[in-house]
Amino acid sequence: MLGWFDKYVAVNQNGRSAAQRLETIALRLQIESDRYGYASALKGQINSDPVRFLDILDMSLKIIDLMSAARGLSQTLGLGASVWTVADDGKSLVRRVSDTESIQYEAMISVADEQANI
Repeated sequence: MLGWFDKYVAVNQNGRSAAQRLETIALRLQIESDRYGYASALKGQINSDPVRFLDILDMSLKIIDLMSAARGLSQTLGLGASVWTVADDGKSLVRRVSDTESIQYEAMISVADEQANI
């Protein structure tokens, strides 16, 4: 995952410097810069806090807004059998839902709809 972060977030892209992007992500997530800068502070959070790591990935998707990056992250999450994947719009993380859970949800909604129409 750090490889994805380094490839898509911590590099200059589309006329926007990596430093600007990293600062934006850190500030939106209220992560203070350490003595080495925002890249170091973000990587420190990534390495030490799995929940914060998901927050950083989610915010990174919003900031970089690249479908190729979103597809790459989605593939990496899938290969790692993560319960998370990238949303269809490529701008956020969403929890992966199994086919069984999806069918159960649809069945519950159908029953609720039928009861509402009675």
